[in-house]
Amino acid sequence: MEKTMEEVREEFLDEVRQVIDYWSNSTLDIKKACEGIAFGILVILDGENASMPSFIVAPDPDAGDREYFSTQNRKYYPDNTDTNVKCDIAGDLHNRLRMTA
Repeated sequence: MEKTMEEVREEFLDEVRQVIDYWSNSTLDIKKACEGIAFGILVILDGENASMPSFIVAPDPDAGDREYFSTQNRKYYPDNTDTNVKCDIAGDLHNRLRMTA
């Protein structure tokens, strides 16, 4: 039986809460703790968390964005639909996050 959107949402948020709880007990400075939280959330989205699959992370621009950015001679985000995802950035986000030394 397939999980509902609400079930998946709650599982995701439970994982995020666990990341927050873990890093809130850290003795590291605040910046490193924030980086740890960001890294942990990206790990979840990338599917590197054992209890959840990867997620599609793609822009969902406003209907008027393409026209607006075109008139500004600027690049715009690709349109995505439920059946045609053009710009899924997930998969390696946690490795691409630049951590401080």
